Amino acid sequence: ATQTTVYFQIQAQRGREGLKNFLGAVVKGIVGSDRWGGYARLLLARRQICRAHLKRDFQKLIDSGNAAAIKTGRTGLQVVQELFTIWHNFQVGTFGRRALQSRMAPVQARLERALRRGHHGPDPPTARFCRRILKIYPALWTFVIHPNVEPTNNHAERQLRSAVLWRKRSFGSHSADGCRFAERILTVVQTLRLQKRPVLPFLRETVHAHRNRTTPPPLIMCAETV
Repeated sequence: ATQTTVYFQIQAQRGREGLKNFLGAVVKGIVGSDRWGGYARLLLARRQICRAHLKRDFQKLIDSGNAAAIKTGRTGLQVVQELFTIWHNFQVGTFGRRALQSRMAPVQARLERALRRGHHGPDPPTARFCRRILKIYPALWTFVIHPNVEPTNNHAERQLRSAVLWRKRSFGSHSADGCRFAERILTVVQTLRLQKRPVLPFLRETVHAHRNRTTPPPLIMCAETV
């Protein structure tokens, strides 16, 4: 999902091959995602790790009851809260990109110190968690450098919600043709909604063009980088 376009593709399995088929061999834009291992094939410079997911993980550390985990989790939550405060002020125009980078620098340093302490601390689960985050640490802050990149992937998850609910109610598709229809109609409907364009007239014009062998209406109104 981008700000004006949504693209759905149904794969038989959620594996690395499916991701390659979906994104292609070369990714030119920035991919906002969770920390699923399949995304490891992407360069860190091409990734933005969702901070909302990380916030929940820090809360889990606090809820574990382990002293070392609680210390790391509390620092992590404080950093996340400060991050979103700074980000909100940037979005409303309180300051610009250069000030955003300046204000985020001490926040980045504080989180890195906390993760390194947790990595070398006495609690093995916390150490493993911190080690995994440190491996992808640069991808936590891509939004600070690149315009039009969000610190979360909430936008994509909102677009996905209707598909998840549809699959849950209908028990999914059991044929290749059914999968192709589902992914295409979801792509069309969600994209049109983002663009604030009516769905039924577009579908009517598309069917009419197909029957008359004429040019269908465009779904993507302008070129954009994904």
